[in-house]
Amino acid sequence: MSVMTPTVLAQLPQSLLGVDARTQFGPCYGFTGSRKRKRTEIAAAVDGEALNIYDVQGSKLVSSYAVPPTCLFSCPPCSMRQRQSLGSKTTRYTACAVQTPEQRIQCYEEKFEHTETPVISSHSHIIEEQSPAIHIEFIPIDANRGQPELSPDVIVVHHNGTVRRLSSDLKHTRWVAASVQQSEGRALPPEVLSAHWVSNVDASTGLLQRREDILKDCAACGSSFLILVHRDGDHQKSGLRVGVFNVPMAQQMGFTSSSSGQLRLLLSNPLPESKRWSIATDLHIDFHAPSARLSVSSRNELINYDLSAYIPDISSKLAFDDGHSSLFALDGNTAAGALRSAVQIYDINYQSVKARFGLGTKSRRRGIEDSARKAVRFILYFAKINVLVAVRGRNLTTFNLPRERVKTQRPPQTSSLLIESLGSSTYTSNRVTTHTQAEMGPGFVKALFVPNQLEQAGWEARQKTLDELVQRDQVTEFELFMADELRDTLAEEKDCKKHTPIKLPSEDQFVNYDRIHYLLSKIFHASVLPSVFGDENNQADVVIVFFPPTLFRWLALHSHLRTSEIERASSSELSQPQLRLGAVAISIMKQDPSLGLLADYLRGANVSGLDEAVTIIKVLIKDAAARVQGMAPPQQLLEYPHATIPEEPINHTEKISTLESSPSAPAGSWSETCTAVLVRTLDMLRSFSPVKITTAIRTYLDTDVVLALIQILRQQLFQSGCTSSSSTSCVASEDATLAVETTVLVLCSCIDALGSSGFLGSTFDQGLWQDLVPDLKSEVSLALAGIEEATYLKGVIQEVLRYGNAATSNQALPTDSPFHQFEKPTREIVAIMKANTGSMEEQSRCIREGPSLLPLSLDLENSVSKTKKRKGGGETVERTARELQHLKSRNIGRYSFERLIL
Repeated sequence: MSVMTPTVLAQLPQSLLGVDARTQFGPCYGFTGSRKRKRTEIAAAVDGEALNIYDVQGSKLVSSYAVPPTCLFSCPPCSMRQRQSLGSKTTRYTACAVQTPEQRIQCYEEKFEHTETPVISSHSHIIEEQSPAIHIEFIPIDANRGQPELSPDVIVVHHNGTVRRLSSDLKHTRWVAASVQQSEGRALPPEVLSAHWVSNVDASTGLLQRREDILKDCAACGSSFLILVHRDGDHQKSGLRVGVFNVPMAQQMGFTSSSSGQLRLLLSNPLPESKRWSIATDLHIDFHAPSARLSVSSRNELINYDLSAYIPDISSKLAFDDGHSSLFALDGNTAAGALRSAVQIYDINYQSVKARFGLGTKSRRRGIEDSARKAVRFILYFAKINVLVAVRGRNLTTFNLPRERVKTQRPPQTSSLLIESLGSSTYTSNRVTTHTQAEMGPGFVKALFVPNQLEQAGWEARQKTLDELVQRDQVTEFELFMADELRDTLAEEKDCKKHTPIKLPSEDQFVNYDRIHYLLSKIFHASVLPSVFGDENNQADVVIVFFPPTLFRWLALHSHLRTSEIERASSSELSQPQLRLGAVAISIMKQDPSLGLLADYLRGANVSGLDEAVTIIKVLIKDAAARVQGMAPPQQLLEYPHATIPEEPINHTEKISTLESSPSAPAGSWSETCTAVLVRTLDMLRSFSPVKITTAIRTYLDTDVVLALIQILRQQLFQSGCTSSSSTSCVASEDATLAVETTVLVLCSCIDALGSSGFLGSTFDQGLWQDLVPDLKSEVSLALAGIEEATYLKGVIQEVLRYGNAATSNQALPTDSPFHQFEKPTREIVAIMKANTGSMEEQSRCIREGPSLLPLSLDLENSVSKTKKRKGGGETVERTARELQHLKSRNIGRYSFERLIL
């Protein structure tokens, strides 16, 4: 590996503050949804001069923002580019923290267009905080589907641990959260050294890839994560600690003294062998989100920590006896070090030098500034282009590191000398470094979920009161008490739902998942049923043992009744039950036979997949057949194969046909709610492919149930007017009608799942079987006729629209135009398609009004295009009003109108 000659990217401006001036560098990002992408740009904040943004690949200045001469920056700046929607303008947001003359946050907004110069606007926000800001960064805001992305928010972290969230225009303060030590009940002031924001996507594959419990807790509110590296307690005795916080993506307003509402502590662990950093003042801390690697370096040592493990572990370490001016980790096994006379690339795994580049000196006799004697300080590394950016004096320098050759599977040649093989051996991933508890220190324990201790103690006390209300079956008191617990994190009461008798949080409000977990554990009870085949993996059934109606509907509408959440709420320390498919829906049907709760359950998107949706369809069809018989649903409809099966099976197809064809609703028949429930469940299948739907129908549905489903889908086609000569008005509600595309998709999947053997081997009535196939043929014929009529109508409408668009685009000049007084009417041929009957007044009125025929296959006469193309290069330009009027006047014939009476 060789290092090429460094290139001077730019020469930084000379500050008027002299020796006291500092230059701080920050990254630049581009946001795609909620995931940030690092751009090959760097932001440089020079005290008293300007805030500049440089392009590393192009070696040019991209943007520059001037600042007052007395301005001092307290932390590195941050810049990001965002395009809110496809084809819209690109906006760059650049934020910085100013410490002098007053502590404030400054944000520059720069909008770009293709042909115009960028428009720059500036916003500032004064902070009444004594502690300086050490980190500033932009975080995206999740927008609804189909809507453009919103402007990002600004996260500011102070030296004492205070975290505040501001809007992009700095006019609104979303929230202000206290430090990590105050949230843990410690009185000593903190000292935060570094902060890093991680998106939910990057955390699930890197930082929290082994902590599925934390990811499930934070998935409901669409959260991101904030990593703080800080010192706690006595700075001379304690080492570094790393804390992971939950930052919700929803826009919340307000202030809280605890971090439970807006900033919740998830993990807090000490870094091993970090006591040596207690007195260091030149620490450089960097975090790589995809690999969850935290690099801490000083002048003579560099340690890489792996934060994806249950406890932070040392993955690699590099130490020197002599000091370096800068040490920087390129990846987990490579680092760069800057000496006074050279820049070296180290292999951390083999403790060897991979490349070396000597730094020459410039002669003073030429009168050139001796910037070569300045120390080299590394800033950023761009892995995609393999460029390392450093600063030396006032020069911003880049080092191009060529990529290594890809190593093959073949073993290395043994004929080479030992001196040539140092640092070039084959790396084995099985090489694991073990650490004992004495080496790791007292922090060698399993990292657990860290809630607020004071809040947890209060919740445990209130939990006993709720348990007593459940035992006494006091539903009203339990709902009121639990509603207060659910909305204790809301800023204002106006955000609660108004249509319920008790006020509950809305969908976009943060709710502590511990309360939801407790509520589910009191409502549902899972019991493992004996298996018929005697296997060990027995599945469990779930029963509703306590039913608060208002809270239950709130859980259903907010997607908190998913099978995975109920399994977790019903689990114990020894085992976690695995619920059967459709167990939650069946328990809801037992609780409410009118299927009103089941409609809320389906409306809240609680069904996890295709298998569960098909199972619910099976239960609904069997329940429909039982309702037609005028009796309660039998046990085999709501239980599973281990239950007792009656001797004579129920003919579901005949009962469904009877229900559909009967003019009056029999006793116990379905209502509009029941039909809407089945339609909503069938509508869930449209997001899956036909192959998956066919496989699921063959697996979970019997032949009679599939034939009954075909009858229901035929009824849906008839009600929508697709298989009848005229549209019917059988269904008054739109929720009870299935979309035609979904109906055809499921109907084709049902026929494919049955096949020829399914029709021939069915056990239902032979008379119904003889009528089914001819009915299907006639319905297909009517559908084809409807397609032909729709195609003909489509052609007619296209002609009308074409003629109308041509007439609209060829409008006359406005009345205030100077050429309007010379405009003459164009020549028109008016055909009067009217018999010579009636009075003279009627005939004259028909002549004045003109014909009422459709303009089929007609072109607009004398149309002049408003644009023209130049002959040289084909450029499209607009015609002037004078040229338009000249062309129109040339097209006018001898007579203005010619009337032909036919």
